[in-house]
Amino acid sequence: MTRQRAWSCLAAILGKTGRVLECVNLCRKAAAKYPRERAFRLSGARAYAALGKLDKARQFLAAGLEAMPEDPELLALAKD
Repeated sequence: MTRQRAWSCLAAILGKTGRVLECVNLCRKAAAKYPRERAFRLSGARAYAALGKLDKARQFLAAGLEAMPEDPELLALAKD
C-alpha cells in the first residue's frame, strides 16, 4: 500500500469515527503533498463542515476544484 493510499484510508476512518479535527489536519497536510487526490479534499471539506466551519469547507473544496475542475465528486459536493 502506498503512503498516499494509507493516508486516504486514515482520513476516511478519522472522519467516520468523529475525529474530525484530526481528519482536517491530516487532509490539509495530505492535500498539500498530493494536490490531485480527491479523497483528501472530500474528507477534509466534510470534516470542516462537521466542525461548523463552512467557509473553510468551501475554501478547501474550491482549492480541490482548481486542481481538478471536472471531478464529478468534488462538483457534486460543491453543489451541497
